[in-house]
Amino acid sequence: MEMNRRKFLQIGGASLAGLALSGLDLQWLPYKPALATALSEDAWCFGVMADTQWQTGGNSGGEPASCAVTIIDTLNQQFIQHQCAFVIQVGDLADVETVNGVRTMPTREAHCQSLYDANIGFFPVRGNHEASDVAANELPVLFPQTSGEGLYVFRATNFTSPMEKLKGLSYSFDWENVRCVMIDQFTRKDNTNYNNSNNDDNVVDQIGWVDQMVASSGDGRHAFVFAHKNLIGQNHKDILFGANLTSNAAARDAFLKSLDTNGVHYCFGGHDHMHHRSVVTDTNRQYTVDQIICSSNSYKFYTPQTGDDGREIPVAQELYTVGYYIVTVDGPRVTVDFYSSSKDAVYGPADLITPPPAFQFYLRERFGYSFNGDQYIVKRGEAYTSIRGEYQGTSAQILSGRYRHRLS
Repeated sequence: MEMNRRKFLQIGGASLAGLALSGLDLQWLPYKPALATALSEDAWCFGVMADTQWQTGGNSGGEPASCAVTIIDTLNQQFIQHQCAFVIQVGDLADVETVNGVRTMPTREAHCQSLYDANIGFFPVRGNHEASDVAANELPVLFPQTSGEGLYVFRATNFTSPMEKLKGLSYSFDWENVRCVMIDQFTRKDNTNYNNSNNDDNVVDQIGWVDQMVASSGDGRHAFVFAHKNLIGQNHKDILFGANLTSNAAARDAFLKSLDTNGVHYCFGGHDHMHHRSVVTDTNRQYTVDQIICSSNSYKFYTPQTGDDGREIPVAQELYTVGYYIVTVDGPRVTVDFYSSSKDAVYGPADLITPPPAFQFYLRERFGYSFNGDQYIVKRGEAYTSIRGEYQGTSAQILSGRYRHRLS
């Protein structure tokens, strides 16, 4: 395929800039569809969103079925404009499972229709706000595509789940050169929890399946992992592996080793209602994965709390905004764009009573990786001169400069 000069210059610049791409600090930049800056004609993208609860009762602000439908519908239009292939939501589809005796998840499903009409898939996992066995049986019926069934599978293939009672809850699927692994940690279809716990151990018996999924994704295929709770929470300290940061340490370390050794760069989660990106390590600081806690799509916004076990290197954070993510897959390259919008005049952790009257999304952070590149951690105040790379006989090094934190 003949490549025009503009594309060649883009690729040439990206090959060098990619060495320091992770940690790039962008000012407020206007919206631009992700594929408009792709480097090849084969690039494609998918979207990621998080918790869409809305409060009930006297402060419900008119949003139905404890679902943030105004934000959902707004984000759907963003994903359509970005030409996403599919959208993933990392849990908490509604605030409560029933309102006045009526189930709420059907309302969340109904507000996927604009995506479906645009031939965009939607693949959710559950959160702790739909953690019951009733919801476990309900979700694969409302969203049969999580089992590879129904009208809205589109071009997703190779669906698998770790066991029958988690079918369509924990699941893996492929889309072109990407494998997505979705992890459910809540009460199962048969009303059981692994090891008779209060959901605290429910990922432990899925580690082997996750390892199999990321190990068999194949050469040249990207793999991403999605769950509701995080590896290390910022506001919440209940995590993917249990009630606190030290829960199920052996299983957690095996999970991190599997992701690292099989080339999984990003583990996405929700639960904390803020944008937070960090590098998380195992107990021995040998294996790492980048954690992305997704921005709020809800009426509530959390503030980070103190307390960690020293296994996390924070990279970026933004609080009290509504946001979403576009993951662009361009051959061996992956770029993640984080877009966010102010929640109008209210700044800080105050809950919203009604949705913002308007949204204006800006690109707030861009980061990524490439199979033919390297990733470096440069701490605040340190020099960039340690960054050097080589690929197919071409080498590059940053000759000067220092990471200086700048408040915007």
